[in-house]
Amino acid sequence: MIYLKYASCDDNTSSRHKAAVSLRDDLLYRAFGIKKADRLVKTTEKGKPYIKDAPFDFSVSHTSSAVLVAACGKGEEKENLICIDKDVSSIGVDIEPEVRHLDTSAIRLISERLFSKRELEYVMPGTAGEKLRFLEIWTRKESIVKAMGQGISAMRAADSFSETVAEFLETQHIIINNQKYIISVAGRKSG
Repeated sequence: MIYLKYASCDDNTSSRHKAAVSLRDDLLYRAFGIKKADRLVKTTEKGKPYIKDAPFDFSVSHTSSAVLVAACGKGEEKENLICIDKDVSSIGVDIEPEVRHLDTSAIRLISERLFSKRELEYVMPGTAGEKLRFLEIWTRKESIVKAMGQGISAMRAADSFSETVAEFLETQHIIINNQKYIISVAGRKSG
């Protein structure tokens, strides 16, 4: 099972961090009965958070004024959580505001450097709607990399159109506190 929760927060680093910790702790408590996860959370060399020997995995993402948390494992389905019936052992999420300032030259440079040929064709820098398509691919790649437990150096290899990079990959446009965001969730099975 995949569990998701998102919330708004103030647009500053301290607020985003506090909101992410609070949301993560709430989700892990509701789904898995883990109280005060903050003292249990460690991070890998690549920055992926985990709890040693936990029968679940989780991922956190935050951006201007919003936080997104996901977990996967055999937990209890609870109210106030979005639940997706998928069996994965690692999870990754990313969230970006749709109003993010990106100019065509930045989109082209990043896309040519980090996107596969098919992803680059989908974004089509210099065309109408490029920014939204770019953010869709960016959040998909970021969620895949997080699910793999890799850093940003793995972004190029995380082809979001490949059927082999993730067992579950979903992108949605959501509204949090009257602002539009793009979220992506990726899940992989270990082994």
